[in-house]
Amino acid sequence: SDFASLGSRLARTEGRLALMEGSRGGNGGVSVSTLADVTMLKFQHDGMQQELSRLSQELVDERRDRRRLADEVAQAAAATIERAERRLNLEFATAQGKRGSAREGSPPPASVLSG
Repeated sequence: SDFASLGSRLARTEGRLALMEGSRGGNGGVSVSTLADVTMLKFQHDGMQQELSRLSQELVDERRDRRRLADEVAQAAAATIERAERRLNLEFATAQGKRGSAREGSPPPASVLSG
């Protein structure tokens, strides 16, 4: 992943930077090449920290977007289920009404007539 790779690179750079800063010598002087290396490593370190910050913000944004989309899908599903329930209830009520009116218009069963 980008985070693991960047974290590993950042740790290596910090380690190299610490080694370079520690190897300045007993007299406190720093060679020009060492100073350039330290400057370059600090620049790389700053760039990696900015990249890590950017990736962290992207992750936060991605999680927020996924939550929002999940909420929208859940709301749409609930609305679809409610519409289906209303339609089925209406169909059921209509079917019950047709059965009731069919019974009212039909002759009584033979058991009632012979009773």
